[in-house]
Amino acid sequence: MAKAVEATGRGSTFANLILQVLGVRQPVRVARVDPDDDDVARFVVWNYRYDPERRERRNVTVAAFDNSAEYKVACSQLDMTLRARQASGEAELCERIGGHIKPVGSDRASRARRAEWQAWGRRAK
Repeated sequence: MAKAVEATGRGSTFANLILQVLGVRQPVRVARVDPDDDDVARFVVWNYRYDPERRERRNVTVAAFDNSAEYKVACSQLDMTLRARQASGEAELCERIGGHIKPVGSDRASRARRAEWQAWGRRAK
């Protein structure tokens, strides 16, 4: 489940500024959740980049949060970091930061649809 940890250090000041701009009036709490935990709704942040293990470009999951404010802050911070890395030549220009919302049960539903589709494929042969 989600376990909140108080943000500290240099990043928390920037995160508070972003939250103020977004109109959120609360202290920054970094409540990360497991991106694969299908029992909670989660805001997943990914980085489209080259994955050397699979030898392809794909969306690599970076983090997951339990609310949209923290998701937006993380996306902003990661985007600024990525732009700096691209400017210095450390990252490819095609890399990008993005994400999506995964509602409760979405992975379970995807697995069920995939199993049904595969079952139909076996019957047709």
